[in-house]
Amino acid sequence: IVTIGTPFGWALVNFHQNIIVNRSADFGVAPPQAYLATINSSWQLATLPILALTLPVLRRFYALMAMAAVNLAVHSAIGHKEYRFIFLSVAIVVIVAVIGSAELVWRNRERLSGGRLRLFAGGLVAAWIALSAALGSASWLNYGWQQFAAGSQAVTALRSEPSLCGVGLLRVGFWDTGGYTYLHRPLPIYVISDLPAQAAAFDSIIADRSSVGAIPPAYSRSFCSSDGRLCTFVRPGGCESNAAAQQRLDRVMVRRNW
Repeated sequence: IVTIGTPFGWALVNFHQNIIVNRSADFGVAPPQAYLATINSSWQLATLPILALTLPVLRRFYALMAMAAVNLAVHSAIGHKEYRFIFLSVAIVVIVAVIGSAELVWRNRERLSGGRLRLFAGGLVAAWIALSAALGSASWLNYGWQQFAAGSQAVTALRSEPSLCGVGLLRVGFWDTGGYTYLHRPLPIYVISDLPAQAAAFDSIIADRSSVGAIPPAYSRSFCSSDGRLCTFVRPGGCESNAAAQQRLDRVMVRRNW
């Protein structure tokens, strides 16, 4: 209550902003079937086998599977879609499918005795491991895991700077950095719009490689991400917050209605 106000008030505000006001639609919308298409493109040829493996235990775990279906249906009805919104449904289906695999082994314990049963069980385990490795390394999913790696690496590198008093983002979206999750320090973050005029407000900059030439001489490069896309720059001296007060991230978000 102390940190978020009225109990569950955040949920009511979220519902009002994203369902009533439909603010999330500003970030893109997709048709109701989009999640099913996304799941199929993620699992590819494994889609049907995974669903089939839930059948042996479907009656026992119908409540859990119903929860997954309801979660999927609710988010499918909302125009703005992101795969992470249905992680709960995806995780439930996979877990139930794994339990279904164990159930198959149990049901065949008499028909496949001894070494054949162990071979059957080992084959299912190996199939799950191979499937996880194959899908995890697929280009679509791999991109999802890695697309914000550069930003998180850059912010993590800045976290170790002892005298840091402000961070400026130069042609870098705040969503690309992980923000305070990786910075983990109560420092102001600024969205740079006029670097020469605002440089006094922050003593560090995260910039993409196309902006390196715009960095003032007072800053020295301290780190670059593994892919070279983002680099961090620091300078000695303190920070004058008034130099870019209106470009502080929280104020920019309010002003731009993010």
